[in-house]
Amino acid sequence: MESILELLVLVVAMWPVLRLCASRAFLRKLRAFPGVAAALTRLLALYGFLIVYLALYSPTYLRLIAILAFCALIYERWRARPRLRPLARPAARPANNRPTQSMA
Repeated sequence: MESILELLVLVVAMWPVLRLCASRAFLRKLRAFPGVAAALTRLLALYGFLIVYLALYSPTYLRLIAILAFCALIYERWRARPRLRPLARPAARPANNRPTQSMA
């Protein structure tokens, strides 16, 4: 059960990148940069291989990486929260609501 939760945390941590890679607009932009597309594909494949390898042969490191990914997710969610700012006070107007005229 713990390994499933750890794997779930690691998949959730990678979800924004996977969602970006599934975007048609992003894929159209990647056509102009085939080197970047190849590097991104290799990185995603390496990430998947690393998770499977750690799950099968070294669950202790899988737990460590899952904890780090969970902390990164919490930090990212904290930084992405909406910031509520106090409303600005309206500018003061003259009592008669007419523009003031200077006497020259």
